[in-house]
Amino acid sequence: MYAMTGGAEASQWSCVRYPGKHGLAVVVIPRSWLLDRLGKQPGWLHENLQHWLRDGGDIGFCGLMGVWERDLGMAIEQAVAEPGPARLLAEARVLEWAAVRLFRSHAGDAGGGFCTAIRSQDPVKRALTWLREHSDEPLDLAKIAQSVGISPHHLSRRVSVETGLTLLRHLRRIRIERACEALSSGKMNVTEVALEVGYQSLSHFAKAFREETGILPNKWATKKIV
Repeated sequence: MYAMTGGAEASQWSCVRYPGKHGLAVVVIPRSWLLDRLGKQPGWLHENLQHWLRDGGDIGFCGLMGVWERDLGMAIEQAVAEPGPARLLAEARVLEWAAVRLFRSHAGDAGGGFCTAIRSQDPVKRALTWLREHSDEPLDLAKIAQSVGISPHHLSRRVSVETGLTLLRHLRRIRIERACEALSSGKMNVTEVALEVGYQSLSHFAKAFREETGILPNKWATKKIV
């Protein structure tokens, strides 16, 4: 999981996670730092984040960890161990994470779209960005490979080797991440959310949701997720 919170005591926040042992990294990003770097283009931010950057108060969201959080964690570990340029790399990774998680890909997007102004040249990250932007569509390896400029077989292998997950698993994770956000909003029921994120079968959606989060979607909808 990844999470961003602001304006409240740590004891007031909770997050659902997979069973078993986990490593934990806490990254503290001051509101003033985010405001300086993101506040110049507020129209591309989620409106709740805009209000928080401007006025403060309480804010919170979470989702399933992806390649950007992994890269950010590795960069921070390196910055702790090595002074100098490694700290600049960590700051760049924070900005990349913010571009992925905090900017909208288009007006009306709930958030989590990629900021096109700083799109990565890495084919794996570009492929995952493509998946995020087309997550309600069936997986089309040939089309994704064409969009990032490498062969389907090479792309599939690189994604699996570099991230530990197949493209199909990444698509499922992205869909369930968005389903979690939609269910937490309370604006749609489970069936509507399943269709919204790309599942035509409610049973397939429920199975995928449970495999990703450890609970069924109707349980998530009634559980406080922040």
